[in-house]
Amino acid sequence: MTRRSFSTDFKLEAAGLVLEMERFFRSLKTEWMPEHGYTSQGQAEADVLRYLTDYYNHQRPHSYNGYRTPAETESLAG
Repeated sequence: MTRRSFSTDFKLEAAGLVLEMERFFRSLKTEWMPEHGYTSQGQAEADVLRYLTDYYNHQRPHSYNGYRTPAETESLAG
């Protein structure tokens, strides 16, 4: 039996978080952002917020959640 240290567990968890963030930003860029970017920072902030609150959490299915949205998964959890 191999014993892992806290340091190893933390590194593995951090690596998983990095991969999740990379997937999130890839999805944001490929599914949502305009091809030529935004005309202002305010426009970008509002659009990314809309992506998170409307699309990503309530419309976009996630394979991790059995192809349900995060909102559906949360409501099933009670």
